[in-house]
Amino acid sequence: MFSINTFSEESSDAAFRRVLNEILQAPKVEKVQTGAEKVSDSNFFERLAYRFEIKNPRHRIVANDVYKLNLPVAVARFVWMISGNNRLADIAFYEPRVIEFY
Repeated sequence: MFSINTFSEESSDAAFRRVLNEILQAPKVEKVQTGAEKVSDSNFFERLAYRFEIKNPRHRIVANDVYKLNLPVAVARFVWMISGNNRLADIAFYEPRVIEFY
């Protein structure tokens, strides 16, 4: 049995930073191949039974110097996904990189 890793942070941004830091400090898991399952050639990081709480739900947007938030694009993506629309051309005006997925 394993224990559940739990922590609380005041904001999403603080939680984001902590999660990234903990993942980068996690021990590397070596390549494993079982049966017909093929695993990537690179090592990977893994955290099991991991959860966190954001104490202030109004601070739920990750916005820092490294991760630049483009609010109009975020709102456009949200509306596009909630509408159930799968036409990439409709979101391409706000997010031109989606053209690469055509």
